[in-house]
Amino acid sequence: MKKNRILKSGNYKGMSFDWGKEFQIGRDVFSLHILGRIKTEGLIAILPPNPNDEAINITLAESAPHNRGENPIYKGVGPHLFAIASFISFLNGFEGYVMFEAKTKLIQHYKDTLGAYQIGSSSHSTWLDPPPVFLVTLREIRRTIKVIKK
Repeated sequence: MKKNRILKSGNYKGMSFDWGKEFQIGRDVFSLHILGRIKTEGLIAILPPNPNDEAINITLAESAPHNRGENPIYKGVGPHLFAIASFISFLNGFEGYVMFEAKTKLIQHYKDTLGAYQIGSSSHSTWLDPPPVFLVTLREIRRTIKVIKK
């Protein structure tokens, strides 16, 4: 997990979103890497922690192109990105709570894979309940992410 390293290294190229913009508008951007390697496996942006909030607000998360689709190099990058946000939430006194707005077509996916649930009046507002999410993602780190041999 490297905060804001992507802009210096340029390892965000090929991603679908403009990650440089996330950094420029004041978001905290974290990149996920394999230990000892430069290649970015995924990125997540959060609003800087605010003591008046009740959770960390995720603004954007994306797996690298080579980790998406039917033949990813690494599976489970997405849950790892949410684990980063949950960890930051713990560090800032939010007990692991994170929230984000999901695209309509991904709401059920987040419910199924992360145990997320919707809150508020927006059909997109989603909340991750920390204990199960944090434990599930730690389990994902140990068991689910596997190198797919070519």
